[in-house]
Amino acid sequence: MPIIPQPLHPGGTIGVVAPGSPPVDDDYIIAGVQYLERKGYKVQLGESVMARDGYLSGDDDLRAADINAMFADDSVQAVFCTRGGYGCTRILPLLDYALIHENPKPLLGFSDVTAMHAALYTEADLISYGGPMVAVEMRQPMQAGTEQTLWSMVGSAWNDVEIGLPPAHEGVYEREGTASGRLFGGNLAVLTSLVGTLYFPDIDGGILFFEEIGENVYRIDRMLSQLRNADVLEGLAGVLIGTMTGVPEDKVNRPLEKVFEEYFAPLEIPVMTGFPFGHIPEKITYPHGAYAEMDASTRIVRFKRGE
Repeated sequence: MPIIPQPLHPGGTIGVVAPGSPPVDDDYIIAGVQYLERKGYKVQLGESVMARDGYLSGDDDLRAADINAMFADDSVQAVFCTRGGYGCTRILPLLDYALIHENPKPLLGFSDVTAMHAALYTEADLISYGGPMVAVEMRQPMQAGTEQTLWSMVGSAWNDVEIGLPPAHEGVYEREGTASGRLFGGNLAVLTSLVGTLYFPDIDGGILFFEEIGENVYRIDRMLSQLRNADVLEGLAGVLIGTMTGVPEDKVNRPLEKVFEEYFAPLEIPVMTGFPFGHIPEKITYPHGAYAEMDASTRIVRFKRGE
């Protein structure tokens, strides 16, 4: 049974790590740390947070060692990432999954951190959290809904959390029905890059969620084709589509809605758009690998504990 980590208690210590790229400006880190301290938490910075190696926050050994150290440190109650960018896939073989399994803690991040969510589930049986990051959302005033769901998920023993999705836009592909299963996914490009590795979870019977930013329609098409050709889509119970932000218009495109229909309609499973997560200011915090239910008629998603 996958482990749901104990919640972060008020006044606890948050370990901050940089598993991928550094922020654009060091002030972003300072502002994010100050936010956490105003919330009453103590903050412990990993060595990678201020390290620089081009587009990486220090070398692979340093970034992986930071994560292992935060899970090994009994004084640290949760591990928050500074940002995504790129680099998480490089350190997956260097993480001590036995150590992480024996010392389960909430890990928080999204985008490139999708790779860590998948690996922690497959290799450490740990449910982790997709949500705001220290040098991104936390460096500036957060949307009220974003902040509320963050602390209600990471800071409490949540159960039966209900998320209402907005009405579907006209013309988008959706399919009615209900589904239940474990929720897997995250950033589509990162998730697809894990296909064929030890770290790609067995999502047969699960609910696939994905979001993307800055990718042309043909590239999104290619990612979904990879998932289909790898027999990932065939066994799904349902699909939740998050925000597809900043799709470029510099190429000859096809309607993204048509692409979704081509891949998901043959599956004859529930499909819902508008899942409130992605590279947007207002987002939920979701438990990756936890049991979820979706109802396309009521446009409700529920996260369940202990299933």
